[in-house]
Amino acid sequence: MKCQDFRELIDSYLCDELLTETNHEVLRHIEHCRDCRNVTEERRGFRSRMRGAVLNSGEYTICDRFRADLHARLRAAAVPAQSSKSFFLFRGFIPALAAAAVLLFAVVFGFWVVDRSENGVPSASIDNKVYPQRIQQIALGDHKNCAVKYDLKEAPVEIDLATPQFAHLKQTVLVPLKEKFGTCNFVESHICKYEGQEFTHLVFDYDQKTMSVLMIDLENYGALKPNQIATLSDQGYQVAHFDIENKAVFVISDLPPQKNSLAAEVLEEPLRKQFGQRQVAYLPALAAYKY
Repeated sequence: MKCQDFRELIDSYLCDELLTETNHEVLRHIEHCRDCRNVTEERRGFRSRMRGAVLNSGEYTICDRFRADLHARLRAAAVPAQSSKSFFLFRGFIPALAAAAVLLFAVVFGFWVVDRSENGVPSASIDNKVYPQRIQQIALGDHKNCAVKYDLKEAPVEIDLATPQFAHLKQTVLVPLKEKFGTCNFVESHICKYEGQEFTHLVFDYDQKTMSVLMIDLENYGALKPNQIATLSDQGYQVAHFDIENKAVFVISDLPPQKNSLAAEVLEEPLRKQFGQRQVAYLPALAAYKY
């Protein structure tokens, strides 16, 4: 993405109106372009000041007299008209009153949406789906609080890598990482929960840095496109995210972005084979469960 393309999309980005893939392109661009990153922060600050000026302006504040008058008229509308004359007079007022109410709701709701989007509250409840950017943030939070700080509300539950569900999972992940990076050590594996999302969590040590490989079932989740790897940088941490079969996979560390993304690339095909083979093996049972 070029800077000119980014400048045309900046307002849509700040309002959280972009498609998922376009949003990722914007995030990748501002990660590497300081000028556009500064423009984004300046535009976000300007929008915040404008919003505050409108909300705090006496000119746009609903006065007590108007509020009382509107309340009285609405109550009167609920009472059957006493005469045809008063009915026809009031009927002419209803469209204007309804239009005013709709306009007032639109203004208040619009500022509420802008405020939520610009202060980091994700719009993740549409159609009961969690969208990629939000699920990446949740996975990053799990890495920080589970693998780095050990500060989860619920204690992780150890998993048995010899069980059919997790058979060969450790080697499926560890072998490609060692082949690519030379030194990479397995630390632990468990099931943990963060912000209501349950993850299969494998922790590795590479170059004295902690790396997490997290997996979550794709339920009520707006998945990425096939063979797409999405990346996210946040406070020194790197997230590389791809989807395989019925799972989302996250590789998270404080390694340089290129190395973290490379780790995801080398794991995509082995994990796809791992869960693809397991899905075929358990197909009859899954079909019986579903139907």
